[in-house]
Amino acid sequence: MSRKPKLIFDQENLQNKQNDFFDLSDYAKNIIKIFFMNKKDYIGKKLDINNFNLDKDILTLIKTPFDEFTFNFIHDNCLPCIDKPIDFLNEGISWPVVFLIKLIGDMKQLNLPKEFQPGLILLYFKYCKGVDIPNPRLV
Repeated sequence: MSRKPKLIFDQENLQNKQNDFFDLSDYAKNIIKIFFMNKKDYIGKKLDINNFNLDKDILTLIKTPFDEFTFNFIHDNCLPCIDKPIDFLNEGISWPVVFLIKLIGDMKQLNLPKEFQPGLILLYFKYCKGVDIPNPRLV
């Protein structure tokens, strides 16, 4: 039995194509809207996407790679902002790691492209935890 090939999101090819039917910035904007639809900010107020800096956020979403810089920034600057719940039972995995896995699980449940995960994680910590994140990459 043959399997249907998995669709793979290739960010570089999409950016290089001049396709009138697909606008990557509109797609990224919709990803941001979907992801932050039911999220709250660091004081518990429902997020309003109209208050986002969408031009900069779209660049963060599109241009943030899975690399050592991003990983280290998330580890050093974002994960320490996560408060451990009182009822959390440490069974060998620290709360920040469990939290990050749950955050990525939320993205997967929403069927968001895996390539956007690093940017969404940074944007989550920016809007939901008040962390100053780095500017989008130039390259």
